[in-house]
Amino acid sequence: MYMEGCNETGVRSDCQHGRGYSPKDKTPVIRLSAKLNINQGKVRFMIYKDSMNAKMFIKFIKQLTKDADSKIFLILDNLQVHHARVVKERNKLVYPLFLSTFPVYYWIFEIYAADHDALLKEVLIGVLFIGFALVAYTLKRKTSLVLLAVGYIGHAAYDVIHDSLFINSGTPMWWPELCGSVDAFIGMYLLYLATTIQPKSGGSTTA
Repeated sequence: MYMEGCNETGVRSDCQHGRGYSPKDKTPVIRLSAKLNINQGKVRFMIYKDSMNAKMFIKFIKQLTKDADSKIFLILDNLQVHHARVVKERNKLVYPLFLSTFPVYYWIFEIYAADHDALLKEVLIGVLFIGFALVAYTLKRKTSLVLLAVGYIGHAAYDVIHDSLFINSGTPMWWPELCGSVDAFIGMYLLYLATTIQPKSGGSTTA
């Protein structure tokens, strides 16, 4: 797992941002000191012309992740480009996709154990959560996040009571607790995201 920070900066040959002061008849001198501490000694960058836009940002993300051998947590600032619609649409699939894949693990466990009766029950329950994910993907962002949060928390509850409903002989003993913890964490995080979305200001109304 990698955790990386991302920022954009402009470079030009005629830029003079420096400001300072000095005693009369003394030329002001600004001494610069820059330090960069990176845990793995890596700096990833992309040179581009003109200003940063959504298309360029997506191109950078693709280049950043194409050679990654594990998950990357990318820390961004509040730049308008990071909130662009096309960027959000690319990210919109992530949480529904995860919710759709979690039930599949139980299916794989049952296929491995060759327990067809339990597999049928797992499939019927799993289809419910996959349906949650598909519906959430089609909704507006805030409603989608709330529905996904319900789905994740619901799956966490299912993990907790799983063994009391029926025995999946292929499931590792530690799996329900692990999966349930991850589900609950993601569900609470999605609820938090939903509460931080500000409603769009509407236009003026006339009587």
